[in-house]
Amino acid sequence: MTKGFSTMCFTALLLTACNFGTNKKMNTNPVRTFTLKPGAKQGKDAFASSFNGDKNYGFHEEFSMFGWTNGGTPSTARQFIEFEISHLAPNTVVHYAEICLFNSPYTRNGLRNGEHVGLDSLEGGIVSRILEPWDEDELTWNNMPETDDDLFLTFPPPEDLHDNLRIDVTDLVREMVKDPENSHGFAFRLQNENHYRALILGSSDCPDSTLWPQLKVSFQDGM
Repeated sequence: MTKGFSTMCFTALLLTACNFGTNKKMNTNPVRTFTLKPGAKQGKDAFASSFNGDKNYGFHEEFSMFGWTNGGTPSTARQFIEFEISHLAPNTVVHYAEICLFNSPYTRNGLRNGEHVGLDSLEGGIVSRILEPWDEDELTWNNMPETDDDLFLTFPPPEDLHDNLRIDVTDLVREMVKDPENSHGFAFRLQNENHYRALILGSSDCPDSTLWPQLKVSFQDGM
C-alpha cells in the first residue's frame, strides 16, 4: 500500500466519523425547574420509632432522625417521605435534584430546643429509595417499607447546631423516574444510630410553612 493511498483512507474514515457525530440528535427541549414544598394536606411523611414499634407518627411536626434513650431503653427514629413526581416520564433527563430540610424549634425530641445533637460531634445521614408503597397514617417501626440497599447516598453532618440540610439526591431521583413502579419516596436515617445523636427538622405537619421539606428538580423532557 502506498503512503498516498493510506492517507486517503484515513481521511475518508475521519470524514465518516465526523458525519456520524453531526447526525446525532440533540435534546433541544428547554431545561425547566420545579419546586415541591407540600404542607399537611398534600405532604406525605412520617417517622418510625423503635421505642413504640406499633405507633404511627404520620401526624408529627418533626422530621426526625435520632439515636436516643427513653427511660434507659435505646430508641431509634427513621424518617420517610414521598414527593409527587409521577408527572415526569421515564425518559425525562434529570439534571439536578435537591432535598432541603429545615431545622425546627417545634420539637419533642433531642434537647427540645431545636438543636441538632451529637455525642462528640454532629452526625450525618443516609438516604435511600423506598421500594414499596406505604401509608402515612399506618407506617410504624414494625411495618417500615423495604428500601434499596444497593442505591443510597450519604450526606455530611450539619456544621452548626441549627443548620438546615441541602442534600443532592440527583441519582436517586433519576432512578425513581426510570423505575416508578418500585419508587415510593425517600428513607432517611443517621449514619450512626447509637445514642445520643439527633437531627431535628420540620415535617410537612410543622406549624411554620417555611420549615416544610422541599424537593427541587431541574430537568428536560425526553426526546
